[in-house]
Amino acid sequence: MTRRITAIAALLAGLLTVGAQAATFNVTSQADSGTGTLRAAIISANATPDTPHTIAFVAPFTVGGSVNLLSLLPTITAKDLTIMGGTIRPTISGQGVQQILRVGENNINLSISNLEFSRGHAAQKGGCIAEVSNTPPTVGTLRLDFVIFSECSASATSLAYGGAIYWPRNGGDLQINHSRFSANSVTATATTGQSQSGGGAVYAHSDVTITNSLFENNEAITVSTITGGLASGGALALGGVDRIFEISGSTFLGNSASPGAAAGYGGAVHQLCDHCILEIRRSYFRDNSATHGAGIKTQKFGAGPDDVLTILTNSSFVGNHAAVAGGAVHTFSTRLSLSNNTFHNNGAMNGAHVNFGSSTSLMIAKANLFAPTASGSACGSSVTLPSPHLIAANLFSDASCGAISAGALPNAPLGTITIDETPGQVGVVQFTGSAVIDSISDGALCQPIDARSQPRPTDGDGDGLALCDVGAYEHQGAWLFRDGFEN
Repeated sequence: MTRRITAIAALLAGLLTVGAQAATFNVTSQADSGTGTLRAAIISANATPDTPHTIAFVAPFTVGGSVNLLSLLPTITAKDLTIMGGTIRPTISGQGVQQILRVGENNINLSISNLEFSRGHAAQKGGCIAEVSNTPPTVGTLRLDFVIFSECSASATSLAYGGAIYWPRNGGDLQINHSRFSANSVTATATTGQSQSGGGAVYAHSDVTITNSLFENNEAITVSTITGGLASGGALALGGVDRIFEISGSTFLGNSASPGAAAGYGGAVHQLCDHCILEIRRSYFRDNSATHGAGIKTQKFGAGPDDVLTILTNSSFVGNHAAVAGGAVHTFSTRLSLSNNTFHNNGAMNGAHVNFGSSTSLMIAKANLFAPTASGSACGSSVTLPSPHLIAANLFSDASCGAISAGALPNAPLGTITIDETPGQVGVVQFTGSAVIDSISDGALCQPIDARSQPRPTDGDGDGLALCDVGAYEHQGAWLFRDGFEN
């Protein structure tokens, strides 16, 4: 009898499992609603929310076609959902009035690939993708692969966050790979009072990993010029507690934390957190603007121990401009590590390349190139050198960085300077006939690869001796032949 009851129970469990199997819901129609639409697929996925599901765009949906939303889509409540554009690569448009994807608290894994989100708009938070729970869960992963966000926006009178993405899950994860964010914006519209905007493209309080992605012409705008008004993170506003933010192989062009505000922090990236790490590797920042930290503004949020660490490696900062301080980088109550970075043609009243704000502790500064500025001196304010620290093999174009000048390299000649933004590669600053090339004899001071993942050291000046270059780029030297038979 016991065996029979067990068998019946197993059969019933099997039937229940079949009824809740993972399913793929195909999107075949560009219409806003009805059979085969994105709306219908989300409704179907939500119907069995605890089962992993996939939404896939397939023929006869037109390749490159658009879904123009006429009303809000259902909030995603499916626990585990994958949305794939595939070879269709569709565009989902909010037409400037509709928020696009809203994610509820039941969802803990949302993966999106090969889609474009365009012109989604939200009141206050997340024009194209937003966590909308009243009390956001502490877990949950949002993964984006080959996704484009263009002209997404969020606005409110006093507090507005995340023009394209709002992801406040403090114990969650945001992963962005091979994606592009263009002309997204977040705006606090009040003309008086302490209004704030944050994250023209992305606002996140989760762990964040960004690889091989582009952020261009995104903006955080605060109209108020009253003291306390703030625009932060023209591209990225990153915060929270116990967070890790990692950015690699990525490009930030023309982003802005509205310089018209009383304060604009982090034209490209603003980090405001406690007990957190921001690490940026092999990335490129050009023509970003703010009042403080046109490229990057990083700071501790609350009082207490020095527990914020910023690590910048093999990255280039070119033509960024801060109205007040930190044309490329501005730090505040932060431990800082700088290795093999290039700073060129940045501008600010105080610290055109780097402003070491209050309570900045410089742990490492090695093999960095502080090339000529557009305006102002290269370094600003004072910096604390903890024990131990490593300061060596930096090259300075002026005398403003005296506190970190130990072991400085000769700065002449700088030679011919070229900005190389070859498509498909991280932008770099190249120096021909320069003291920059093969300038570091101690290989232990160099990163093993450069901004373009080329090995270090290389014989860049053709003298038969391979030494490291200072800065983000390792000059590869002249080829002996250029007929394709070198190997």
